[in-house]
Amino acid sequence: MTVTPAHGATATPRWVSLQESADFLGVTERAVRNYVSRGVLPASRIRGSRLIRINSADLEALLQAIPATERDA
Repeated sequence: MTVTPAHGATATPRWVSLQESADFLGVTERAVRNYVSRGVLPASRIRGSRLIRINSADLEALLQAIPATERDA
């Protein structure tokens, strides 16, 4: 997802397509559709069309950090 910022805008767009979401997460578009249908990832439909858009902040919130474990010496 590369978007050139314009006049102080952030590099990440607020709303992204299913394909852009899949590229960001490193999964297929079908996987993103499954996340949306299961309620794991919130999405919005553009009124009057079949287009679905996902808030980029929700995409980032979907990613979980893996906690580091201490190794025994």
